[in-house]
Amino acid sequence: MGRLTGDLFAAAQVISIVSAAGALLLWYALLRRRAGAPLALAALAFIATNATFLRYGGSATTDMLAFALAAAASYATLAGAAAPRRFWPGRSSRWRR
Repeated sequence: MGRLTGDLFAAAQVISIVSAAGALLLWYALLRRRAGAPLALAALAFIATNATFLRYGGSATTDMLAFALAAAASYATLAGAAAPRRFWPGRSSRWRR
């Protein structure tokens, strides 16, 4: 990334900005799938206008990258199934929808 920008500090800022945008998209997609579009937009507005999110979104730190990776892990974990699976211990030992 440093070769693209010519400056490692600017490259770190670009990584933070891209990570912040990716995290916002992942949280919107996850919440839209689980709770609906209106709640997803409201949550996105709260996250995007948070002072800490704005501060670290443009800083040359690893905080936004970690936040984006956590958002990706949350999305992969929670958005995998359309409906939560239920376990019926009395009927069989298999997971059913």
